[in-house]
Amino acid sequence: MQSENRKIHPERELYVLNIKVRDSLTDVRAVEYMKSWNFTLKEYNAFADSIRPYYNPVAEKIIRFFINYDKLDMCPDKYDPYEPVRLKFDKQNIVGPISEIAFPAGTLNLKKLRKFNVYIENLNHGLIFDPYNKYQVFPSKRKIGEYLGDIKIFFKISDKRYTLDQMKCIVDDLCEYMNTDYGTIYHLETEEVYYRYETR
Repeated sequence: MQSENRKIHPERELYVLNIKVRDSLTDVRAVEYMKSWNFTLKEYNAFADSIRPYYNPVAEKIIRFFINYDKLDMCPDKYDPYEPVRLKFDKQNIVGPISEIAFPAGTLNLKKLRKFNVYIENLNHGLIFDPYNKYQVFPSKRKIGEYLGDIKIFFKISDKRYTLDQMKCIVDDLCEYMNTDYGTIYHLETEEVYYRYETR
C-alpha cells in the first residue's frame, strides 16, 4: 500500500483528462490491406507510399475539436508522433497530424506551450515484422478492445489558470462531440479519480 505522505515528483502532479472512442482511427485502406497478414516490410512500405498521407475522418474530427473549441483556447502550437514535440502546428493544414493518428497503431502528441499537452493513441493493430523471416509481418493475435482510440489531455495541477470545473466541461464536450461514453479526470501518479462523464 502506498504511503499517503509519499512525495510526488512535480512532473507527475498532473490532471489527466482521458476520453476513449469506439470508432476506428485507422485509414480504411490500411485496414483492408492488413486483413491478409501476408506481406513483407518491403511490400507494406511500397503500399504505404502509394496511399500516404493516411486519412481517417474520425482522426480529423479529433484534431478539429482542438482547433475549434470555443470555451478555451486549445489550438496546439506543436505536434509530433513522438517526443520531443517539435513540428509547428498549422490549423490551416492538418494533413500531417491526421496522418499520424490514422497510421496503424499511430500516435500523436499535441502541445499548447506552457499550458497543456495531449497524447492521442490509435488502439488498432500495429505492425511487427520478423527479421529472421525476410521481414514477413507477424500476424497480430491481440484482440481489439471495445475502444479504438484513446485521448489524454494533461494539465498541471499547480496551474491555477484552469479550474477543475473547466476540465470537466472539456471532458463533457469532447465526449458528446465524439459520441462516446468514456470520459474521466484522474491524477497521473495516484490515479485518484476526480470526475466521470455520465451520458446525458
